[in-house]
Amino acid sequence: MPIASVEMPNYILPVALAAAVCGFAASDALGATKLQGPKVSGAWAGELVAPTVVRAAPKNRAKRIGRLSPVGPIGGDGTAMLITGAKKIKKVQWVRLLMPERPNGKQGWVKADSVRLVRRPTRVVINRNNHRLTLYRGRKRILSTTVVLGRPGTPTPKGRHAIAENINTNSPSSFLGPRVLALTAHSETINFFRGGKGRVAIHGTNRPDLLGTRASLGCVRVNNTTVRRLARLAPPGTPVLVR
Repeated sequence: MPIASVEMPNYILPVALAAAVCGFAASDALGATKLQGPKVSGAWAGELVAPTVVRAAPKNRAKRIGRLSPVGPIGGDGTAMLITGAKKIKKVQWVRLLMPERPNGKQGWVKADSVRLVRRPTRVVINRNNHRLTLYRGRKRILSTTVVLGRPGTPTPKGRHAIAENINTNSPSSFLGPRVLALTAHSETINFFRGGKGRVAIHGTNRPDLLGTRASLGCVRVNNTTVRRLARLAPPGTPVLVR
């Protein structure tokens, strides 16, 4: 289900993000270890600290390709972007972010001092062939569960994505369950619906009988107990691979 676009009920859903992610300043992180893209051992994420211009290359005069806000567009609170690479040019540290925009996989560069760097030890892998979501810490599997995936006409998009927002619905018995983990991914078949942009998410469900089927409009549904656990272990900036 594309969030706030395809399967959202007609009522207005009250939302609030989970507690702020723990992290540290860019200078602290750079002093501790080398910034890099996602690895099996973990990933870096950047929690935005101010509205930030995103550029096509790590240069002050490079083309502007977007603008990111520290306020999540769905939940209205903080957000964090997955860091996919880093470069230091003329003593200025830049980081490349996976953006929550179309097309899926869009990336851009921001200065490292515009984000608060945080370490993400976990990663999510979703297998469309066997309807499984698995959470790893390094190479260790710490959670595996059956999920609902997108229908054939509205498939869950393949590729590398990331969790961008962690939203408390304040309505655990609702269609979306207690938590919505909004991804950077968008539906590849639905552009707009009910005023939204077709964002895809991992969320709970009030229809656990559908687990193991292809019944959604693109989102990944899990049982409510599991989505609560995922919300604790996979905060914004966590890599998500759909294959």
